[in-house]
Amino acid sequence: MINLCNLTEYELHLIWSIDRREMIENIYYFRGGELVLEPEYYDMQGWPPGAAERAKSLGAKKMYISAVPVENAIHFYQYLGCTLAEEVYAELFELKPEDIHLEYRI
Repeated sequence: MINLCNLTEYELHLIWSIDRREMIENIYYFRGGELVLEPEYYDMQGWPPGAAERAKSLGAKKMYISAVPVENAIHFYQYLGCTLAEEVYAELFELKPEDIHLEYRI
């Protein structure tokens, strides 16, 4: 059984303690305003360096997530209540155009 609870502002850093290792078999792409799932294989060994520091620097009414376009990651964020970003952060999109840009209202 999974027990869910809302994180407080002071607990957000705990998300980086989640074991992020996984085998990826499918990748989502954002095309024509829709998510398209395609087969691709990767062996992920953890969080990208610097991700926690970047997240801590964001302070707004919603969290912006530039998610790797893998099926498990997108399903994880959708399960938490994330939706496609209403406003895309252009600078980040230029750096990672293949990512799926999401938001989570706090």
